[in-house]
Amino acid sequence: MLPRFAVLAVGVFASASCAQMLGQTITAEWHFGGLGVPIESHQIVVGNGVELTADDILNDTKFSIDLTGDRVSFAFNAESIWTVNTFNGWYFADTNAVLPDVIGYFIWSFSGVGNPVVTTGWNDNAFWADFTDSHFYAGDVITMEVIFVPTPSTALAGLVGLAALRRRRR
Repeated sequence: MLPRFAVLAVGVFASASCAQMLGQTITAEWHFGGLGVPIESHQIVVGNGVELTADDILNDTKFSIDLTGDRVSFAFNAESIWTVNTFNGWYFADTNAVLPDVIGYFIWSFSGVGNPVVTTGWNDNAFWADFTDSHFYAGDVITMEVIFVPTPSTALAGLVGLAALRRRRR
């Protein structure tokens, strides 16, 4: 049987895999009319607290954006109707190309009464959400999860955890 500290170490390594963006510089851009057509751009360092408050967002003051280790949350403080267009949403890029490759970006949760019509996408170094034709109300929160290629320590922690489970079943 594995000692308790080994099981604890597996938990620590596994939770570290969720902290990919913490402390990293991300470029956040609002694109309208298609990807490649930013109407505003921000360089932000992901940390504790909201990275872009409603006052920081130049083209609309009805929502804020909070990035965590592996999630992006949009919190609405007023009714917000997203105009139909080729693309009307936010694009996030790894400014310094230090994060592991992105392999997914999906809606993780939604709470509220609005009608989120969200299309997500990603490539190795960026992820985006198109809110075209979405309708949100004050109090609505939509959160997307970013999936990164697992780091070697995360993969090792997973293997150790599986081995521990297998040994316990014997």
